[in-house]
Amino acid sequence: ILLTQFNSASTYSGPAAIRMQRATCGQPTHTNLYSPAPDECYLMDSLKRSGFEPGLVLNHDGHFDEFLKVVQTRGRLNVPPLPLKGALITQHAFDDTPIYDDMSVLTRWLEYRQKSSSPRTAMYYNTVSLHDGNHLVGTGAKLNSSENFKIRLTKLLDDLDKFMQNIEKSGR
Repeated sequence: ILLTQFNSASTYSGPAAIRMQRATCGQPTHTNLYSPAPDECYLMDSLKRSGFEPGLVLNHDGHFDEFLKVVQTRGRLNVPPLPLKGALITQHAFDDTPIYDDMSVLTRWLEYRQKSSSPRTAMYYNTVSLHDGNHLVGTGAKLNSSENFKIRLTKLLDDLDKFMQNIEKSGR
């Protein structure tokens, strides 16, 4: 999929998620993000009409600033997020809520996907592993978010690489 007339640059998660979910109509002004858009502007709705099963995966609970609600309502991705119960917690956010290990979450989604009878899927994944204010669990827990950023970045990039390899191996 090639998204044109789209800019993912945003200084805040909520507007960035809305922009992604409304990507098929380009990038509206910030004010217009909170106004209704034509039905054809919603990416996941368009993909659903094309035969894709939409999915929503977060590595956090989505409650801060009602992020989950924003994605589901303003982005029209009104599907339940993948359950995180039992996933490995590797960080805590600035408000001390758990941040789940990206690889653990993505592996859970892939396992779910392999059990699905849907021939095609489109997954929206939101990770907060690199957000400022995060602190690590265990080794490195005493480092502040600036000091542990390289550790978190390396882990996220390694996890994404492993996940892509696992998708290739899955035959999906």
